[in-house]
Amino acid sequence: MFDTIVIKLIELYSIIGQSQCYDVNSGFDIAPGSHDIIRWEGMDLGPCCDWCKATPDCQAYVWSKSSRTCFLKDVTQPRNPNDDLIIGLSQGTGVNGKVITRMQYYEALLSIAIKDIFFNLQHNAQS
Repeated sequence: MFDTIVIKLIELYSIIGQSQCYDVNSGFDIAPGSHDIIRWEGMDLGPCCDWCKATPDCQAYVWSKSSRTCFLKDVTQPRNPNDDLIIGLSQGTGVNGKVITRMQYYEALLSIAIKDIFFNLQHNAQS
């Protein structure tokens, strides 16, 4: 259990400061199976956000925790639940038009890491 927490905190530390991603949310997909501009396998979350910001027409990205696959999207909606995915927007405006601060970004990443830790603890306890 302690190893899992340390690994998650290291992952979180490596993501923080790499890029300024906006409206980061865990547990959702954006337009599953459609509106993909491009997809990359074996990519970390930070570079996925960076690629979206650097790609014309990319409005959002979807990143798979299990496969480490990055999907760049040309839409921000519809959103469907999916526990394996993390989504974010390339610009500082969300559905409600609000720009989030860097602290809110860090809080969202910490929340994602904590949810992952508890999910892993529950999964390991059931095994």
